[in-house]
Amino acid sequence: MKADLKIKKLPQRFEQKGDCFQQVYENDKFYIYKRLHAGVDYFEVFEKKQTRCIDFKTKLPTGEFKESYPRNEAFGKWAWCCKSYEKALTYINI
Repeated sequence: MKADLKIKKLPQRFEQKGDCFQQVYENDKFYIYKRLHAGVDYFEVFEKKQTRCIDFKTKLPTGEFKESYPRNEAFGKWAWCCKSYEKALTYINI
């Protein structure tokens, strides 16, 4: 991507399907989010990925980009779920 393009960043905190997600680490290439699921904290570490924004009415690209949170199929490839923050940090240093 060109450096002059504006990329919409992931939110610092959000809720989805009853789980709470809080960003706890960011560098140029990775994020770590703490995820509270059923009363247990997990740490999801993943590479930053950008996708094109699509206009839902026209189904055409808007020319903007956004960072995306990994979906289930990404885990084990470019995203990992860990029981501790320290373990999540080890994936950044691969």
